[in-house]
Amino acid sequence: MIMIPRATVAKALGTSADTLPPGDLPLPRLAELYTSWLVEAAQEREDQHLIWTFTLVDWLVAHDPGLAFDAVLTTLDLCTEPEQVAVLAAGPMEDLIHNHGATMIDRIVVAAEAPRVQYMLSGVWEGDTPALLWARIDAARRNGPSMDKGDPFPTAVGS
Repeated sequence: MIMIPRATVAKALGTSADTLPPGDLPLPRLAELYTSWLVEAAQEREDQHLIWTFTLVDWLVAHDPGLAFDAVLTTLDLCTEPEQVAVLAAGPMEDLIHNHGATMIDRIVVAAEAPRVQYMLSGVWEGDTPALLWARIDAARRNGPSMDKGDPFPTAVGS
């Protein structure tokens, strides 16, 4: 199981490790909490008590893109609604592609063999992504289900 070191969580949140619960943070637990935050965000709730998960994932995107991608994929597995996937696509996934696409593209293309990943990638905007990189993203998502086309959200593996 992938663990996020307690020191990394503290650094990302701008706090002392002493203020956090003991031990490292299991990636599946972050994904579970982050998925709950996606629900809060989609509902535009003011009491977003899980906003710290957004801060942590955002920090991982900037400083540890491989771990951030693992977090995105683990979270995607837990998503139940297209609105959650839309926030995931337009947020951390889009930022990963725009900021680290050249180093992450091979992992993204392999992951995009799964319909849920193709669906998520359909919600990523090109922005200023280099043309050759975007061509690979577009090819990876082209024949899959699409948010923009109103396709149904694919079921999770094992559902």
